[in-house]
Amino acid sequence: MTGGPKENAFPVALLTASFPVGGGLAQVPLVLEIPGRPLLAGESGTKTSLDIFSYAMDASGTLADYTNQQITLDLDRARPDLEAGGLKFVGTFFLRPGDYTVRTLVRRTSTGQQSVATSRLRVAAVPGDAAVVLPPFFEESDSTRRWIRIQAPPRKDASARNVTYPFSIEGRTFVPTALPAMPANSTTSVTVFAFNFGESNPDALQVLPQVLGPAGLPVRVRPPYDEFMLAFHHFLKENAEYQESARSERLEFAPNATWMVFTDMVTHSVLQGQFALEQTFLIGRETLTVPEKAPIAVLERIAGRPMA
Repeated sequence: MTGGPKENAFPVALLTASFPVGGGLAQVPLVLEIPGRPLLAGESGTKTSLDIFSYAMDASGTLADYTNQQITLDLDRARPDLEAGGLKFVGTFFLRPGDYTVRTLVRRTSTGQQSVATSRLRVAAVPGDAAVVLPPFFEESDSTRRWIRIQAPPRKDASARNVTYPFSIEGRTFVPTALPAMPANSTTSVTVFAFNFGESNPDALQVLPQVLGPAGLPVRVRPPYDEFMLAFHHFLKENAEYQESARSERLEFAPNATWMVFTDMVTHSVLQGQFALEQTFLIGRETLTVPEKAPIAVLERIAGRPMA
């Protein structure tokens, strides 16, 4: 298992985090998610079985904790949920402060296909001198995917421990997702847990959310005014009736000509040409002579709310 397959047979995603429970130990929940459709590929029978092995290895290569589970799914009942979401496996380790590698292997017994997920984990000492902020946890939205949840039972050879469920906020519990999915124009809850900040300075932790795109660059959220203007721009371009019936005036410029147009109240377009340099000046409304006639001010009066 330390090697694993060269390529995963189906996608798997692993989430781990450490929560102090006292006695020098941390409770480390692991959440493994397996999308259902790839898991079902080539599965024509009425049942399928999975073996799930998970272990945590410390920095010296010593096995610190492990869990294993054999699962048999009745596909006549489980197939709709698997196709709409997948399988979510939840287990728990108990680890002492240090650096760990967590690996999980999933094997489909009917075909022998395997996939491995690996996570690096630092278990901090709590209480301690260094502040600890865990990665943000996304809550699974009921409207996005359905999961068949499997909870790993305690190992028979493990010490009995009475611990509370870690993913809880003011009595409300949730299971985080290892594969966050947010449909367009939707909202989701994100939770951040922090330790070792003390009670004397409650403002020491500040959360500044930022959404990054695939390239790692910030994703700019357009204000309502920009969203409307962009949608209106596309509407006019794609509206054949407007293009045919709207009054228009064609202006032609000689090569190397320089021209300027104020377009706040005029729809316009370039019909043909080779090169053009377009420059936009952003001017604060407070500097305008008649700010109430600015397009954004007109739209705000119509909408009855701020558009910036």
